[in-house]
Amino acid sequence: MKRCWRLFSFLVIDRERGQEYLNRMARQGWELEQVYFGLFARFRRTARKDLRYFWDWTDPAWAEDGEYVRLCAEAGWELVETVSYGNLYVSRPGSSPAPIQTDPEIEYERFQKKVLRRMGIGVLLVLLVAAFDILAPTGGPSVPPSVYTSLSFLTFGLTGSLALTFAFLCLPFWILGGIAYFLLLARRLWVWRKALDQGQGLPPLTPWVGRLWGGVRAAGSFSLGCFFLLALLDTLVNGIGSWGVGLGLILGGAIRLWIDQGKPRRTYGKLVCTLGAAMILCGFLNTPLRSVFPGRLPAAPITTAGQVSPVPRERRTDSFLGSWARWEEKLPDGELSVDMRYWTLPWLAEWYLPQATQGMEPVEGTDGVWSDGRNWLVVQDRTFIHLKGFPEEMDLPIGEIRDKS
Repeated sequence: MKRCWRLFSFLVIDRERGQEYLNRMARQGWELEQVYFGLFARFRRTARKDLRYFWDWTDPAWAEDGEYVRLCAEAGWELVETVSYGNLYVSRPGSSPAPIQTDPEIEYERFQKKVLRRMGIGVLLVLLVAAFDILAPTGGPSVPPSVYTSLSFLTFGLTGSLALTFAFLCLPFWILGGIAYFLLLARRLWVWRKALDQGQGLPPLTPWVGRLWGGVRAAGSFSLGCFFLLALLDTLVNGIGSWGVGLGLILGGAIRLWIDQGKPRRTYGKLVCTLGAAMILCGFLNTPLRSVFPGRLPAAPITTAGQVSPVPRERRTDSFLGSWARWEEKLPDGELSVDMRYWTLPWLAEWYLPQATQGMEPVEGTDGVWSDGRNWLVVQDRTFIHLKGFPEEMDLPIGEIRDKS
């Protein structure tokens, strides 16, 4: 066997264990070839007996300083790969280079400058983007502004988006994992500071703790990868996404490629550009795809008397937990606005029923129908049909609607 693949999941604060893992593979005759997505490492057979690795911290947003890399090269270290917040250096053939960092205090300062500062900036940028996305007007008809109210956003996320449904399911894991990692990082920094006061470096993590956290990191990375793939699928199936997001990804990937000219992390720039181009392509294909695949809900209109309005005023989405559709019909007595939701799980339908009927009263003589005088709700099993914008005396074909639902 000339090549092998291994899971390569190490915390940034546990780089000593990652470095020792690479050196152990080298002693077994395996040379690191490439690391994919910061999670999977590909090794190839080598006859070298002097192969050694050193893991140095770096700022992932920028390529390492050329002068620093040159000094490392003169000392016998060659930069071969970049993973998360680390640069991986390999010893040159016939050399026995000393470790790049030997002063514990300088090593601690480099960690603060290269890792902690970039972590803080990254968290701040995520919070700013999230705040802008929530506060700014929606960029298109795909997501109505009302979804940002608590109940509307929750129901939309569960029935209107594959990515949001997955995010709701993963949210406890992400929150607990993030809090636990923050506490671990704070404790490790405290231990490190105490060791420095005694003239020592950062002690390694207990092996079982390192393996446990490596597995947690791998699960988190895998779930985030699934989230972004589902977001791409949302653009294709549900029309959720925008040209701006796709163009933004392409621009960001191009900047990444420009920064990393000739450096190991160029792969990530290409990946981001590909994702942006795929999102734009999926946006083009959404309309023809949805006309062929209408989803689990019946196609509009739901009444024989209705004449469906132009297609741009109709929306359909599907997720793992349900479906959602909205359109308008023109009846002889006025205009009918239809909001239809289907839940795949019975307990979700039971949870949604009291939320949907809030402020409404059951209609006498009709089972499964509620009204507040201007709005109606027709419930059939796990299907909820909200009818809005017409007076109570309008001749509404409830029986026909229930049969179709």
